[in-house]
Amino acid sequence: MEKILYFAYGSNLHAAQMKERCPGMRNGTAAHLSRWRLAERFYADIEKSEDDCVHGVLYTITRSDLENLDRYEGYPEEYERVEVLVTECSGILRKAWVYVMTEPYRTALAGKPFPERYRRVCSEGAEYWGIPNAFRCGENGAEPTCRTLISGAPGDLTVTEGMAMLLEYIDSGAPLPRAASLWSGARVVITLKKQNIKGDFGFYPAPFELSTCHGAELSWLFNDLRDIFTSGKVLNSCNKFDFYNALASAAERVLQKDPETDARTLCRAVLLKAQTLFDELKER
Repeated sequence: MEKILYFAYGSNLHAAQMKERCPGMRNGTAAHLSRWRLAERFYADIEKSEDDCVHGVLYTITRSDLENLDRYEGYPEEYERVEVLVTECSGILRKAWVYVMTEPYRTALAGKPFPERYRRVCSEGAEYWGIPNAFRCGENGAEPTCRTLISGAPGDLTVTEGMAMLLEYIDSGAPLPRAASLWSGARVVITLKKQNIKGDFGFYPAPFELSTCHGAELSWLFNDLRDIFTSGKVLNSCNKFDFYNALASAAERVLQKDPETDARTLCRAVLLKAQTLFDELKER
């Protein structure tokens, strides 16, 4: 039987609804689509955006399921179907089908907010899969995200100065930035819900999976630490795996000791571990 990959980002995040529409669906995994962003046009839509990403679920479906989705999505008049590259939570790239609004349909629905029931279904789906919930109301109808602090810092920032800047910010009490996508790199994957990620075809080992509801904040810190240590030429192709594994292990110990720990305490513990690791790397 032919297996097809489909990337859902709207109401089909809801597993029960997806199973009803696609009875041949066998499994799903959290994934994200880079360089696109979610758009609110009565129903969910996506559009290209270089600095953003869309979180969703990658489903394995049948040809019959795809035909069902075509009918539900109003293909090809309301939504067109395009093939994209999505990244699984394990970091593996997959080709998948995704539905994008046609221009006439976008024009007809422009400026219309999500109906409350639709927002609730999408939100429940996002919470079920443990992905960032873009349907929970914030100032603009979605969860806020912030970009790296280090990207705006002077180019000659040293590793010590960079970490001091991060510590000062964490201790300031200001809202912690939230990464647009969860960390996946150097054999460490941060998830919001335990995925039990396996290795790839028995060749690549399973990554260290760190599951926490503070995944977006912790991913921000991992991104900034990567930028600091890379610009300082401290990490190389060999020691980076041990470095990120040690950071993830430090976070896991904090969570095991206190599962209810807050994001600020978690990020502070990881940053202090990074400082210790830096001292050790300097001595080698």
